[in-house]
Amino acid sequence: MEAAPAAEDNNPRRIHWEKVVEQGLLCCFFLILLGGFIYFAVSDLRIHLVAPAFRLYSATMSLPDASASEFTATWDVTVVAFNPNHKLNISFNTLQAAVSYGTKVSYATDPSGSAAVLLATKLVPPPSFLTTRARTTHRFTVETVSANVGDDVARKISEGRAHGGVRFEINLLGQYRYTSYDKSPRMFKACYQVEFEFSPGNSTGALTRTRQPIECEHYARSHT
Repeated sequence: MEAAPAAEDNNPRRIHWEKVVEQGLLCCFFLILLGGFIYFAVSDLRIHLVAPAFRLYSATMSLPDASASEFTATWDVTVVAFNPNHKLNISFNTLQAAVSYGTKVSYATDPSGSAAVLLATKLVPPPSFLTTRARTTHRFTVETVSANVGDDVARKISEGRAHGGVRFEINLLGQYRYTSYDKSPRMFKACYQVEFEFSPGNSTGALTRTRQPIECEHYARSHT
């Protein structure tokens, strides 16, 4: 009669509730740790989502004809695209470049028509894929041929070229996405005020001044 408890302990069908509870607690503890790790990892990614940065590196301008009805110009632009993220790669989908001339005043608040005048716009190839903390040099060309820009704009550009310098605004608008997190498309924009210097008798202008990126708040009027 006294050997019955020992035999019962050796019964393989007996459920050892102490071990079940112990293993259950260990599983719960592991799941809590795993959930916390995933939560903080995702939260860290969300906090550090940074849009790509663009810097105007160089530019030249060809202006063979600055007449009002036959305005022809070409802007050869080079920018540096930079991915500031430490954990996320960036892929670019589209890039549109535009060049305008005039004041930095919104046409919506300036019905007199002194807002910037759009001279050229073009969908250009986007920059290449950027890994974390990487940068790339990207070159593109924007041109306008035999455009009608109006007498006032043509006169001001011609006078500026004759006096040695003409100021324009280069605008970039594009779409990108992160390749490993939240792959939905996102928009970026960058605007620069630039000045090109022209030598007497030379139709090609060199970039002489680039201001810091400005807010892309105004709307350029089309010359068409």
